[in-house]
Amino acid sequence: MNLKLLNFPENITSDIKENLNLVLNSGFWSTGPESKNLEDNFFKFYRRECISTSSGGTALQLLHDSFKNIKRIAIQSNTYFATALPWINSNAEILLLGARNDSLMPSFEIVKASIEKNPDAIIITHIGGYPNPEIKEIAEICKEKDILLFEDCAHSPLVKIDGKYVGTFGDAAILSFFPTKPIPAGEGGMIIVKNSAKAFEIRKIRDYGKFIDKNGVTKHYLPAFPNARLNEYSATIANTVLKHYFELLSLKIKIANFYDSNIDNNLIFSKIYNKKTITQFSHYKYICFLKDSKFKTAQVYDYPNQLVSILNDNNLSYEFFGEEEYSRCHTCLPITYSMTIKDAEEILNNVTL
Repeated sequence: MNLKLLNFPENITSDIKENLNLVLNSGFWSTGPESKNLEDNFFKFYRRECISTSSGGTALQLLHDSFKNIKRIAIQSNTYFATALPWINSNAEILLLGARNDSLMPSFEIVKASIEKNPDAIIITHIGGYPNPEIKEIAEICKEKDILLFEDCAHSPLVKIDGKYVGTFGDAAILSFFPTKPIPAGEGGMIIVKNSAKAFEIRKIRDYGKFIDKNGVTKHYLPAFPNARLNEYSATIANTVLKHYFELLSLKIKIANFYDSNIDNNLIFSKIYNKKTITQFSHYKYICFLKDSKFKTAQVYDYPNQLVSILNDNNLSYEFFGEEEYSRCHTCLPITYSMTIKDAEEILNNVTL
């Protein structure tokens, strides 16, 4: 069984190698054309300002540094620690959002309850490559209440719900190009931001505060970030994977469709959307809830890594919204580019009792 995470088809591997060689010989290993090309390529999809960064974590930190007036923020409890870290480090008041049992993501009602505490911002993570099924309603109430909405799309590049990309419902979003993500590049990230003036500010902060003023003079903006630039090697890998993204996605869709057809439909995570909702997933994970299985993963991230545990371990205060502090027990079935239907059959035979 071949379950290597980054085992791309040979044509894509060859394309990556060729483009890496071009960067090697270009003399631009940083601050070259590939990072700008990546921003332009994502702009074609999102039609918003796109700012490349050295990681998803630095993308989050840059959001924190540019949206300076956030003193109280609501974050779902089962997202990765990095999502909350900039605001934890700046001693912002943390509101933790629990999750719906069927989606592992906060419901509209949970978000609405947290809004009674007047947060300045809310971060929604589209878990597993699936869009939050109520993101439209969440975005509407945030706009109505003048609350910033950030979307963590680290699992969910080019994911849609009813024809609209997640990452464009709120004020800003982040992507990650970590090796496990749907667009892997070793390291790297992207900020997608609605407001062009805010994008200009983020770009100034990103590179030691350095920018060129209207007279062509180099200036420095303070406070600045030491360096959050994306290197050209990671940028060209991300560009190449993005070029082949839908070809790669089709390989995962084949496996996902097999799982869909061979597991009780009531137990499949992707069935949380009503019949009228049109969705497009990244298939970052295949998440399901099996009644009887030899294997269980307690959460998308291990039990100790849920934000509620981390805050408790460090004696940090928070207020929780929802019924369960830890997400429902579930299983993540393997879903990789090089898997075959035979592999998927073997997996189901081994995980079910």
